[in-house]
Amino acid sequence: MRAKPRVLVVGGGIAGLSAAFRLQQAGCETVVLESAGPELAGGRMATVNVSGFAVNRAATILIHSYRELIRLVAAAGLADEVVPGSDLFGLVRGGRVDRVRLGSRRQLATGGLLTSFPSATSPSCCATTAAYARC
Repeated sequence: MRAKPRVLVVGGGIAGLSAAFRLQQAGCETVVLESAGPELAGGRMATVNVSGFAVNRAATILIHSYRELIRLVAAAGLADEVVPGSDLFGLVRGGRVDRVRLGSRRQLATGGLLTSFPSATSPSCCATTAAYARC
C-alpha cells in the first residue's frame, strides 16, 4: 500500500488554509505552520476574542463575484452558513454615518468610497489604527 504524500504548508492565512484543504481533498496528509500561532489561523480573516466578544478581523461581506471563495465555502460544506444580506452598510466618517451601497467591485473602486479613506500614513489613519489596536 502506498503512503499518503505528506505536505507542509507554511502560512495559516486564507491562502495557506485553502491550499491545505485542497491538498487534503486530493489525498495528501498536511500540516500547516502559522508563525502567529493556532489562535490566529486564518490570518487577516481570523476571528479573535476581544473582552469576551468574537470579533471578525475580516470583512463580513462576501459578494457574489468572489466565485472561487464561494466555491471553497461550498467544498468545505459551509454553504448553509452563508446567509444573504443587504448591500447597504454604514461607514462612520467625520462623526456621522454615511450609508453606502456595496454594488459591484467596479462600482466600489470607482464610486469614491475608497478615496474617502485617509492614506496609511496620515495622522488620522494612524490614530484610528492605534485606537483599534487597543481593542
